[in-house]
Amino acid sequence: MAFAASVNIGLCEGNISGTTSKTGSGVISAAMGLPASLFAQYDGATITGMRVALANTDDISDVSTWIRSEREGDNLDAATIAEPVEGWNEVTLNGGLSFDSSTDFVLGYSFTQSKSVKCIAVGGFATTNGCWVAKDGTWQDRSDNVDGALCVELTLTGDMVPGGNLTVSVVSFPEMLPYGDTFEAVFKVKNTANADINGYSYSYRIGDDGQESEIVAVDKSLSQYDEDEVTVKFQSDIMDCGLLIPVALTISAQGDELESDNTAIAYLTTYTETVPHKLLLEEFSTEMCSNCPRAIQTIAKMVELGYGDQFVQITHHVGYKTDWLTVDEDKAYMWFYGDNGTYAPAGMFDRTNAPDYHYGQGSDNEQWPVFGIYSSDSFEPRLQKALAVPAFVAVDAETNYDIDSRTLDIEASVSKLATFDAQCKAPRITVILIEDSILHHKQAGYEGDTTFKHRHVYRKCLSDIWGDELEFEGNEAVARYSYVLPDDWCDQYVEAVAFVSNYNADDRNDCRVFNATSVGIKEQSGVTGIAADAETVSVEYYNLQGMRVIKPCNGVFIKKVTYSDGSHGSKITKVINLSEK
Repeated sequence: MAFAASVNIGLCEGNISGTTSKTGSGVISAAMGLPASLFAQYDGATITGMRVALANTDDISDVSTWIRSEREGDNLDAATIAEPVEGWNEVTLNGGLSFDSSTDFVLGYSFTQSKSVKCIAVGGFATTNGCWVAKDGTWQDRSDNVDGALCVELTLTGDMVPGGNLTVSVVSFPEMLPYGDTFEAVFKVKNTANADINGYSYSYRIGDDGQESEIVAVDKSLSQYDEDEVTVKFQSDIMDCGLLIPVALTISAQGDELESDNTAIAYLTTYTETVPHKLLLEEFSTEMCSNCPRAIQTIAKMVELGYGDQFVQITHHVGYKTDWLTVDEDKAYMWFYGDNGTYAPAGMFDRTNAPDYHYGQGSDNEQWPVFGIYSSDSFEPRLQKALAVPAFVAVDAETNYDIDSRTLDIEASVSKLATFDAQCKAPRITVILIEDSILHHKQAGYEGDTTFKHRHVYRKCLSDIWGDELEFEGNEAVARYSYVLPDDWCDQYVEAVAFVSNYNADDRNDCRVFNATSVGIKEQSGVTGIAADAETVSVEYYNLQGMRVIKPCNGVFIKKVTYSDGSHGSKITKVINLSEK
C-alpha cells in the first residue's frame, strides 16, 4: 500500500452538538483523552496539524492548541490560533511528532476570557475523559455532564493514510430469531477519510459457503464523517435451525483505497423452542441513600402488579457509599457501573446493557449494564422488555438444611437446549445466599422507624464470585455447594439464588445472565397448599398487611388461589395461611 494522504481523527467525528464553559475571567483550558489504540491503522503517521471547534469567539483571546501525554504535562507540540473563528479552526504543527497507537494522547487548547463565554464545543460520543475543563490550572471532569466529547482532532499524514476510505460496521441485528421470521440486520457505511466518495455498491453473503446476493448500487456522495445505512432482510427458514450463521455485507466504491474494512458480519441463529425465563434483578441500595427506599417501593409495586414470580432479586449494599450490610463481593460488582462513578438507587436486568433499560439524556451512549431505578411507571415497561427476552437454558436448585448444625447443602442443576451453544460458548453457574427482612440500623429517612426492613440482601457467594465453569454431560450439568450459616443470620429468611451467565473479564457488557432461580432453605409447616377438582387460574401471595409479595419461602403469609369451576366462566377463591416453622 502507498497512500501518502492526510486524515483527521478524534472522538467528536466532526460534529458540534453542545457547549460547556467556565464562569468568570481567567485562563481557561479544555482537554480530552484520545485513546490512540482506536486508530491503530495510522500507527507511525506524522502529526501535522490540529483542528479545534469553537462555539463562540467573543471576549476570548490568546487561543493556543496543544498535545500532551497528560493534562498537566509539558507540550509535545503546540500552535497558536492567530485569528480564531466560530466553527472549526485548523492549525499546522511542527510535524516532528509521530502517532503511536500504543500511547494515549491528551488533546486540548487554552485561551483567556474576560467573562464567562460558552465557546467550548462538544460533539460525537460522550466517553470517559472525553471533556475536562480548567480555570487557572484547576481541572474539572465534565465527561458525564456534556453531550459528547471535546471537539478537537489531530491531522495525520503518512504513507499508511488512505485518501479515501469507506468503512462498514454492524449497527443492529437480532441475537436469536424464531425460525421462519424475517432476519433484519442494519449496517453503517461511513467515510472516514478526507476525500469524498461519490457513490458505492454492496452485496451480502449468507453462510461461509453461501451465494452472493445481487450487487446493489447506491448513488450517494459521502464526505468525511458522512454515514449511510444498509438494511439486509430475508426469511430465516433458508438456513438450518440452531446454527450460528454469518451474514457478511461487503461494500465497494471508486476512490476507496483501503479494502480491509469493507466487510462487516452479523450473525444469525434461529430457534423453535425456548424455556421459561426468570430474570435476575440486582439492586444497588444503602442505608446512606435517602432515595433508596423509593426504589424498594418501585420493585414492590412490580410484585403487586403480578411480576413477582418472573424475577429473582438480589440487593447489593453499595453504590452510594457503604453500610453495615456491605460485603466484599458487593464492592467487586461496582465494576458494572463503568468508569464514571457510582450512584444509588440503581439496578441491572440480567447484567445486560441495553438502551431500553436506561434513562436520561445521552443514555444511548452508556456502555454499562447499570441503570437508575425511578418510578414504577418508567420501570415497568423496561422490566417487560427484559422479561420478554427468550431463554435457552434452565436452572434449578434444591437445598438440604440441617437446623442443628446450620449446614446448608445446595445442588444446582442446569439443562440447555442445543440453541444455547450458539449463544454462549463458556457458561458459568453462580450460587449466592441472600437474606430477606433484615431490620435496618439507620436507614436515611427512617431513623426512628422500627418496621423498615432490607429486602433480598446479598450475604455470601458460594461459587466463584464470577461463577464456576459448567461441565456438561450432553445437555445437563450439576454443581454442588455446602456452607455453614453464621449464627447472626435468620435462617427462616435465607434463600439460595442460582443463575447461569457468561463472563468476560475485559468487557462488563459481556457478562449476561441467561436464567436464574431462587429457593428457600427451610421447609414450611402448617397448611401449605389446598386442592380442588378444578383448574387453577391464578396463585397470589400477600403479607399480613395485605401487600402482594413474591412467592415466600417461610413466614406467615396469605395464599390466594383462584379456581375455575368450568361453567359460565365463574371462579372460586379460597384463602389459606402459611404457618412459619
